[in-house]
Amino acid sequence: MSCHSLYYRASIKNSINRINNINSNIDIRKLYLNKYSFTRNYSSLKTRQWYSKINPDNVSAVISWVLMSHALWIALSTTTFVSGLLYLISSTPSGQNWISLKLSNYLTQSTGIAILFEQAKLKHNWTHGTIQCHNLYLSRRPLLSTATSSTPVLQDYDKVRNDIIQRVKWALNDNILVQLDHFDEGDYTQFDLVIDSCEVSLSFWKWLNGKGIIEDISFSGVRGIIDRTHFKPVLDQVPSIGVPLPKYKCKPGDFEIDKFKISDLLVIVYQPNGFRPFPLSVFHCQLPKLRKQWLLYDLVNGDSISGTFDDSLFVLQRQLTTSHFRIDKLNVDHLNAGTVGPFGWITHGFVDIETSIKFPRMEISTHNNNSTDNNNNNNNNKQGEKYGTNINFDVKLQLKDLKAEIPFFKNQFMTYKNKALVKPIVGYINSHKTYIPIQCSLQKSIEDFNGSWTIYDSNLVQDLSLKCWDAFATYVNDEEHRTLRIKKVTIWSAQLFIQVILMALGSISL
Repeated sequence: MSCHSLYYRASIKNSINRINNINSNIDIRKLYLNKYSFTRNYSSLKTRQWYSKINPDNVSAVISWVLMSHALWIALSTTTFVSGLLYLISSTPSGQNWISLKLSNYLTQSTGIAILFEQAKLKHNWTHGTIQCHNLYLSRRPLLSTATSSTPVLQDYDKVRNDIIQRVKWALNDNILVQLDHFDEGDYTQFDLVIDSCEVSLSFWKWLNGKGIIEDISFSGVRGIIDRTHFKPVLDQVPSIGVPLPKYKCKPGDFEIDKFKISDLLVIVYQPNGFRPFPLSVFHCQLPKLRKQWLLYDLVNGDSISGTFDDSLFVLQRQLTTSHFRIDKLNVDHLNAGTVGPFGWITHGFVDIETSIKFPRMEISTHNNNSTDNNNNNNNNKQGEKYGTNINFDVKLQLKDLKAEIPFFKNQFMTYKNKALVKPIVGYINSHKTYIPIQCSLQKSIEDFNGSWTIYDSNLVQDLSLKCWDAFATYVNDEEHRTLRIKKVTIWSAQLFIQVILMALGSISL
């Protein structure tokens, strides 16, 4: 190897080493400068904190930042904020007892219904964004609503809860309704319910709009009794057909739930006027909306409802703008109470009901102020002119094992035009008690469901009874005409047969 090549290689190595030394010096200098700048800033900050005082602007900025962040948290995620607050308060056993008692008192005073929580059963579900309540007790009794208006003692809290559980057990197991003296004070529907689990999601914006704070709610494992024995129905007080029944009027703060679910419900219903108690069970119920003012409309317009009513299976399914309802082997005494027409004449029997309900394609909203109501009515009128505002019912009835009696005519029956068809209809029912098919159509305005909670205050049962009257009359007339035609055809065929026989005998004799 030549001397030039060795010299060249040595020079290259020296240059590489110089470059590496320069880079290492630069890195060390950067680290030193960074460390020096950090220490300088830290020392200046300490000096500034030592010599400068905290002014009100800094305090107000921090406080406003904290308040605005919490307000934003409440507005965007109300359920998470409330669940976090409950988690902090109920972290100790004393806090659990305190929060359950305070929540019970607040909800009882605001709703008029005794709502009791099982201690240490309030949980938060961060994944689903809901608040879970287990072992929830609801009771609406005259004594409870007055006793819980003040702050109750923990012993009273436990006593009320034990009384609710005992009444529900007796009603479900032994079919015994507990009747106490102070229960006779309330002329309204009373109930005692035990709920296994409940999930709630809250919305701050709904509360600001006066639609309640609950956004979604679901119940599971509901047991209890519904006591209507002290309730005086309006149908008994106002027997006339043309008199409108009182309906609920919208108030600020009425709930408008965006999604309602319930599963595994079983209650015993006690009706007034000595009516027999019967069970009501709901296997599954899913409603896209549940509003206090449009309670019956939202129930009929639900996505799916299935269960049993007095051991009669019923199903409600919705497809687009049409809902299909069916109930099999329903005792007819549920339809003839307080009604006029054929249903009021039938004393015994069963009925299969199949109904197709077609809803108009318009959005119904509830508002509390007049200006918004006017705008909403204008929008509804425009939609109603395009799609219509009537709800169409196509009803098919199959009456089985019937017994009917001729009614005693009263003032409410004087509205019928033709009383001469009463005896033929009753006679036809008793003679064809095995099977009678009836089909009719009915139209109801949406305003009839505004404020309606039952099928009675919406006049749905009364209108259905009148339509069944017309259907019965038409069916009986058609049946009579068909019988006359059969008789005429039978007589004509018998005469023709006799003539043929006589002609045959004459030809034989010849």
